[in-house]
Amino acid sequence: MKPSAKFGGSVILCCVATLAGLAWVLVRQQQQLVEEDARGNAETLLNFAEACRRYANNTRSPALRRGEGCITPECDSATFLVRGVFSELGRETPERTLREVTLNPLNLHNLADAEEEAWIRRFQAEPGLAEVSGFRQKDGIEQFYLARPIVAGRACLSCHGTPAAAPREMVERYGPDHGYGWKEGAVEGAVVVAIPAEPLRVEHSAVKVSVLAAGGALALVLVLLIGALFHRLVNRRLLRAAAVMEQIAANPSGALRMEGVAADEIGTMEGVFNRMADSLRAAHAHLETRVAQRTDELGRVNRALQDDIAERQRAEGQLRQLSRAVEQSACSVVITDCSGVIEYVNPKFVEVTGYTSEEAIGQNPRLLKSGRHPPEFYKELWATITSGREWRGEFCNRRKDGSHYWESACISPVRDSAGIITHFVAVKEDITARKRTEEALQES
Repeated sequence: MKPSAKFGGSVILCCVATLAGLAWVLVRQQQQLVEEDARGNAETLLNFAEACRRYANNTRSPALRRGEGCITPECDSATFLVRGVFSELGRETPERTLREVTLNPLNLHNLADAEEEAWIRRFQAEPGLAEVSGFRQKDGIEQFYLARPIVAGRACLSCHGTPAAAPREMVERYGPDHGYGWKEGAVEGAVVVAIPAEPLRVEHSAVKVSVLAAGGALALVLVLLIGALFHRLVNRRLLRAAAVMEQIAANPSGALRMEGVAADEIGTMEGVFNRMADSLRAAHAHLETRVAQRTDELGRVNRALQDDIAERQRAEGQLRQLSRAVEQSACSVVITDCSGVIEYVNPKFVEVTGYTSEEAIGQNPRLLKSGRHPPEFYKELWATITSGREWRGEFCNRRKDGSHYWESACISPVRDSAGIITHFVAVKEDITARKRTEEALQES
């Protein structure tokens, strides 16, 4: 893969990774912002509700009682006041809800459901807990809820203390069986505000899309700009250097060099390459000289080798002639090692003795002894040839079939280049017929 492709891929990968990281941060930030906005809206509504409740308990209800001496729940009750105000507010924003719930209400409409009961129990178990909040699904709609505890005050006990102490109008409307027994300072309920989360998510999603689109466009511009700069500052100069390298590779003895070397990393590489080209040119010239010298040496060696081959061929020809002469000789030829073990016999030996070459090779010449010569005869023969001298004489031998025959023999030692005896050669002529003639003449 080309460096430009690798660099471009790396830049694109970095941009994609940056956009992915930006998207992840935006998603996390969006969730946080949605929660903060929802909490702000919910706190505003809840603070308003609590303000209405405090106004009803501390100002409006005492004033009504002093003026009329009787109680009308719709006018006197803080719960009725807050619920009524938010009921009217709900006509404009029905998606926002507020409930004042308790585990022991006068008005069963304010009885806490299972989720609200859990919040109230938690407030009772954790006295320092000021509020609980979070996201939930309610009737298929995602909502952000905020709940705060309702702590019973002295004004609350006027209606929720005991049936006997409660206003007659309250007992008549809601009965004496529930809604009583509250204690001052105790958590008896909770006020819960819920607002929809979807509009906030849509709003922040639009912002996220806009930011990502802007980031993507900026990344594309950066990729194109970086690619153009890379081509101008790096890739173009590398291609030019590669072209010069190709020419030098084709003609090492040429005088090509990198021109316009800049004072940067690529310029440093070009300077090093110029020095390398000079070294290569010198090395090429030296190599040409060495090749010429070696060619001349090889020529001389080749001629000498041809002379050696010709000489060896002549020697081999002479050896073949000598071998044919030995093979076709009318005399028996026997070659032994320095210990007297037979290594070669010619066909005449086979003809005279009756032993085949396979039977004779590896044996000692004593297998031909006839017993007609004393041991001193053979000792004198062996002493002569082992001392490096030639022995000549006649002796009677025995063939394979047991018959005797006479031979005139010449036994000579064979030395190597160091003068050490390595073999013995015996050339023997069958003189049996001559011996018989001589014996016949002597007898007559």
